[in-house]
Amino acid sequence: MLTILIVDDEKEELEGISFLIDKLGFKLYKVFADNGNQALEYLQNHKVDILFTDIRMPRMDGLELIKLAKNENPNLKIIIYSGYADFAYAQSAINLEVSEYILKPIKVEEFEKSLKRVMERVKRTELEHELYSQTARYAQNHLLYKALNHSDSLSEADTKLLENFDICYTKLFLLEFDQSFFDIISFRFEDWIAEAIPYPFDYLNLNVSQCLLLFKGGERDMRKSFYEIAMDLYDKIEGDLGYTCYVALSSEGNRNRNLSEKFAQLERLMEYRFFVSYTRIFEEEKLLEEINTPSPGDALLLDKIRKEVSAKDFNKIYMYVDLLFQKYQNKTNYSQLYVKFVFSTLYHAIITEFGECSEDEISLYIDKLYRCSDLLGLKSILQNTLQEFEKREESSGDAGHDIDLVKKYIEKHYQEELNLYSLAEKVYLSPSYLCARFKRITGFGINKYIKNVRMERAEQLVVDTNMKIIDICEQVGYHNLSYFCQSYKEHFGKTPEKYRQHNVKEDRGAGKNKEEI
Repeated sequence: MLTILIVDDEKEELEGISFLIDKLGFKLYKVFADNGNQALEYLQNHKVDILFTDIRMPRMDGLELIKLAKNENPNLKIIIYSGYADFAYAQSAINLEVSEYILKPIKVEEFEKSLKRVMERVKRTELEHELYSQTARYAQNHLLYKALNHSDSLSEADTKLLENFDICYTKLFLLEFDQSFFDIISFRFEDWIAEAIPYPFDYLNLNVSQCLLLFKGGERDMRKSFYEIAMDLYDKIEGDLGYTCYVALSSEGNRNRNLSEKFAQLERLMEYRFFVSYTRIFEEEKLLEEINTPSPGDALLLDKIRKEVSAKDFNKIYMYVDLLFQKYQNKTNYSQLYVKFVFSTLYHAIITEFGECSEDEISLYIDKLYRCSDLLGLKSILQNTLQEFEKREESSGDAGHDIDLVKKYIEKHYQEELNLYSLAEKVYLSPSYLCARFKRITGFGINKYIKNVRMERAEQLVVDTNMKIIDICEQVGYHNLSYFCQSYKEHFGKTPEKYRQHNVKEDRGAGKNKEEI
């Protein structure tokens, strides 16, 4: 319901205007003020759509009130009613962009027409503002998506637009679900989160199982730490919605740090979910605290690495090696000899499993470890050895054959429910290893590949057929039409319907040019 503020120093006039509004059936919330100061105070503290004011009033006249009111709300629509048909008043009203000027005594028919016109302008302004906000938001999301995935390919115009949108974030949350969560739910998850966490953020949907929350403020602006906010969000999603959600938190730091770097960090952190069962919240600092245990914990960690070495799951091996390295980095309470012993034990397990070396050769390699002058040297030797064995393993069979099988399966079954776990089962790999291997060979993650395949097929159906958009949605594996349209617009910059109309116009233009030739 629109709000109208009626201002006049004569009580009879206020009552008369109120009576007319009710009699003519206008659905308006009415507020009254008997002077300009009182009206201005109300305008400063409340949303008002229409200001209906007399001109000649004590303390502050109507023209002065209009000037100050316009400073508070430039979109405010104003109706002046006055007993003075003075040119100076009319000129001032024009300069102040007054919507209507009604003379006293008020004629009912004129009053009705004027108020109808003003109400239509208010609604039109609100609609234009909403359309502009939606367009700006889609543009921002499209640029954000490009910045996260292809920061090197941003044009100069894209970079300037990013600056205009003030895209400068201190903290990112990556939320991931086991199921195609966003294709299942029937409500706007962004609105639900806005109610769940009372802190400002930008929102970006990535695919059917992932979304991103982007915060501009630091922890000093919050009443809680980001980790506590993530815990509250996880508990609320599980408690209120009944879904399990994983949350990865970027390191809080430089606002101007490349967005794609922050996102890459989040993806790396999210990989911990495949082998860390004691938490659903992944933050680098917290994970390091968890693994910084006394030396007896090393035996357990080494056993885990040996197990993954036997399974030839290089992704987990790299992860555990990195955990081991970070445990001892910048720590002075361990002797060099002990740390070298731990790494040499690990090195022996790796080279025994993958290498064809004699005991003398193994001794020479381990001696090389003991001669390292720093921890980075130890890590470098281990990683180089692992990379060499990984390449050997891949070249021993059909390199990339398993990834080709996964890609072909996705391309054939894109209409069905697809996720990392089911795809990993098809090629007899662990989900974490398939995830890392797929990204290393193709250059992007499995979820992104699935989305690209679905969007390419959707584009063909939108452009080359007359199928209904809702049928195309189901044909390419989506079950939620609004989510499909949102994903399509994020991918191509237009909704399916507008994309179809645009391409039809282009085809007609091309046909016309051919005829002219």
